[in-house]
Amino acid sequence: MSTTTKKRSANGEEPGTKRLKSNYFSDNITTILVREEETSFTAHKNTLCKEGVVRLPEAQAETFAVYLHYAYTGHFDWSLIRTHRTGYKDSIPRNFHLWLLANYLQNSEVCNAIVDHILRFSERDSGRDTINNGWTADNLQSAWTLVPEGSNLRRLIIDLVIAHATPISFGKGCNKWPQDLLLAAAKKHFEGKAEKTVKPAGSRRTGRPAGWRHGHDRTSSGAEIPATSKVTDVDPITPTYANRCHHHEHEDGEERCDEVLGDSTSNNDEDGAGCVVIDIYPEED
Repeated sequence: MSTTTKKRSANGEEPGTKRLKSNYFSDNITTILVREEETSFTAHKNTLCKEGVVRLPEAQAETFAVYLHYAYTGHFDWSLIRTHRTGYKDSIPRNFHLWLLANYLQNSEVCNAIVDHILRFSERDSGRDTINNGWTADNLQSAWTLVPEGSNLRRLIIDLVIAHATPISFGKGCNKWPQDLLLAAAKKHFEGKAEKTVKPAGSRRTGRPAGWRHGHDRTSSGAEIPATSKVTDVDPITPTYANRCHHHEHEDGEERCDEVLGDSTSNNDEDGAGCVVIDIYPEED
């Protein structure tokens, strides 16, 4: 289970007092000035903050527009970003920037909603190998540059990449992986080698590690990959939407998702306190 860490901005500075409020009903208006050019936004003061004017010089205007839309509606409108694309690879950097903004503003609800979004999107596209294609060297470099070490989002990225890695994707990209990701992959691999093997349903082969996925048992030349070369194994807490609370942040005294839902490992689509169920992109052809 995760623990709440001290929030910091992208440059390592600690933010001021907590600014977010949950009362959405007020006629008092506040002005938010985003980035150095101070792009102006207005919002109800009780919806967003206590101050009359708020400056966010490090935030991107389009990212804040998505954040503000979520503050009023509880949903992310990615069309507010001019370069909006629905591909998994393109969605990753904007999730980083939105999480950083929410983390700086100490809004764990939005941070958790972004985690949920990433997990739902990864499950939706899990059969298309877009997980491996999405976590490119550029996206991983952005993650390690922007996302604070030790944060729940950094841990989610490591868990997702390791859980979906294959011998082929590992061989192609490991030379550009950050060091702690490589260490996590090595630890996972050697732990998995000690686990008992299982025989997948409908398979005549035996000796594959638990968690072996069909479609990745041969190289591009057609040669079979030995079972012992599988990079990952089944984790007791796998990075799935059903297990989303494992990568959430909750304030002291706040009910955690598993306490509300009864079992964080069960598939439950209903909302619970501390959990935010959000819309994701529509299905693509």
